[in-house]
Order: sequence, then C-alpha cells, then structure tokens
Amino acid sequence: TLLSSILRTASRKKRPAPMASDARHVRPRLAAEAAQQAPQAAAAASPLVQLMEQAVVAGKVVKDSFGEVYTGFANYQDLAVSQCAFVPMNSNRAINREVVRQRVAENVEAFEQSGRYLEFGQINLIVVAPDQSHDFLVMDGQHRCETMQQLSTRFPGRELWFQFRAKVVQSEASAFEELRHFQRAFPSDPRSFFRSRAEARVATAVLVRLKEHYPGAFKEMLLSDRMGRRTGDPPRPYLNDSLVFWLLQDAGILMGADDAEVADAVAETNATAILARLEAMNHVLESLTGEALGKGVTAKMLATAGRASCFLGFFREGYLYWSDLAARLLLAPPVPAPHAPAPAPGAGAAAGNAGAVGNAECVVCLERPPDSAILPCGHRCVCGPCAAALRAGRPPVCPVCRGAIASVARIFM
Repeated sequence: TLLSSILRTASRKKRPAPMASDARHVRPRLAAEAAQQAPQAAAAASPLVQLMEQAVVAGKVVKDSFGEVYTGFANYQDLAVSQCAFVPMNSNRAINREVVRQRVAENVEAFEQSGRYLEFGQINLIVVAPDQSHDFLVMDGQHRCETMQQLSTRFPGRELWFQFRAKVVQSEASAFEELRHFQRAFPSDPRSFFRSRAEARVATAVLVRLKEHYPGAFKEMLLSDRMGRRTGDPPRPYLNDSLVFWLLQDAGILMGADDAEVADAVAETNATAILARLEAMNHVLESLTGEALGKGVTAKMLATAGRASCFLGFFREGYLYWSDLAARLLLAPPVPAPHAPAPAPGAGAAAGNAGAVGNAECVVCLERPPDSAILPCGHRCVCGPCAAALRAGRPPVCPVCRGAIASVARIFM
C-alpha cells in the first residue's frame, strides 16, 4: 500500500512532504471544507498524521468524516525498517509470553504450508497529534504486535500484512481516556493500565526489581479473555504482575510520573524511590499479626510470606489497602530499596560477571537464558532475540537501568 511505502521511506527524509492541493480543481464545497480543516491539520504536528494524510490523498487509506479515525492495511516489514514503533498503552509486563510463543509457532507453521501468515485482525492504535515521535500507541492488539515483531525479526524477508485503525487525539490524557472507553466495551484487567506511558515505564521498572529481589513471592500471571473474565490472582500472600500494578496505584506512589520524555531518563530513579517505600511497608507488614493483615489470614500464609521474605501480597482488594497502614508507615524507620540478589558463591565465571543481574532467564521473555550483555551499562540480562527487539525500540534502552543501548555483546559461557 501507499501508506507502507511512505512509512518505509520516511526515515530518509528530514521532514515529511507537505500535502499540496489546488483549490481551483476542487468543487467549491470541498474546497471550503478543506480550508476550514486547515488550522486543525497545521496544529497536528505528528509525523504519523501527515503520513496517513498523504495516504488518504492517494486513496489508499480511509478517513472518517470527523477527520479523527484512519483505517487501512500496512506491511509490518515496512514499519520495521522505518522510524515507526508500536508502544503498548498498558505495561509491557501484561504480555503473556506463552500466548505470544504459541501464536508465533502457529504462524510459522501456516507460512510453511501456505506461503502466508494467518490473519492478524485489526490492530487498534492511537496517535497523539502534538507528539513529534513516530510512536503508534497500541490500544488493542498488543500480543499481535509482539507476535509480528518476533516474526519480523526471525524472517525479515517475508511480507506480514495487517489491518489497522488509528484514532488521532490531541493529548496523552485523551489517549488514555480512549483506552478506558475501549476497556469498558471489551474489558480485560484494568489494573494493568495507567494514566500515561510515564507511569507504565516506572511501574514496569518497579516490577522487574521486585521480581529480582523476591522471586519466591510471584506466581505466573494468567491472561483474561475477551469476554471480560478477570485475570486470575494467586492466593495470598503471592503476587503477580497485575497485583503489583494495583498496589502501586492504590498506594498513589506513581503520581509523579507525568512526563513521558522525562520518565524515560529517570524511570529507574523513580523506581528506586518507590521500592524504598515498598520495602519500608514490607517491614511494617512483617511486624503485624495475622488478624491485622486482613480477614482469613492463616498461619500457613504467614509461613509462606516468611519464606519469601515478602508480605506485600497481603494487600488485596476487599482485604487490605495501603491506606489502612499509611499511618504506621510514617512511624517506620527508613530502609534501603531492594536490589538484585548477589550471585551465589562458586557459581562460576558467569556469576562473577560485573554486568550480570542474577537472572537465570531473560528479563524480557522470561524463557531463554540471558546470553547477551547491553553496552555501555554492561547488564547481562537478555537473550539474543530480545536484545535485537530492544535495539529496535524507540528509544532503545536497557530493561534493568533504562540506560541508552549503544550495542549488544553476545556472552559465551
């Protein structure tokens, strides 16, 4: 499609070519409508809006009568070599890696049999008009985008077509209001969604660090279905991704993450401050009796929390809220934020690697061993395929420290 070819060549231009029109060759009514919409188009500085407008002029993309919604088809491979990126509107930790793995395998099998991939359906996207980036915000289709990303990385020469619907809004706050509206129509787990990308980045950084420090406190997260059945939670005191996200929002400690660009640089700093508060609250919880931790707490639950050294899983809707213990937290002595566990003595040369973060598996896919080190920070925390995906990110950042990625080194052990 024209949209695909425009996106493919956009990165080679300093700025997108402006839309040109000649009112002398347009019917008077249409010319008047175009003139009326000109100020709004001028205010829409997003390069994605300009690209889609060019595709509309060529008749390859359709725009609604309000000038807000664009729909058409695109080849993911064209997007992969351009500046465009698909940014999930909820935390990327809500992605179920097993679901993605299964969908990738199904598409590989389908291509081998028929020479084409399976139908991906329509991907629902949001574009923030004043945003100068090439970020499509993914409102629905996050797992499919991740599937396409992996297929594109493994088979870069294969065409990968999908249908998209992109709505243009005037602010990030409006974008997330659109997301809430969509979730009311097709509910999944609202705890995984935040007010902004900044909050999502900080929450994800907190989650990664908590999993490193309290690995025994987490249970695998189950994905909810399209019928709105909520993600299943593990029994107390275990945690999963959604419970951590709910706790962060219930505690109100993500409120400072408001600016997406700033949060990229300081996400780890914000996460460290939040982790210090969580650790202090964990000490408060540890000092309480079972009765004070919520109704129905048993000795077995307390023993489980003790073995994991994590009592944060007792926070649960309907049982215990952050506000119930906020006064106790004010009186608690400060404690340091949790850090990644140190490698066990005698673990070999790999354990002595200064860049290792103590993970036995990639911190992104949680499946393959971390055989790649990110430079210049030196964190050995990801596998080869995920390292390639991170380098293609906008911007490319280390998932541990959020530092810029200059290159990736393969570690042979």
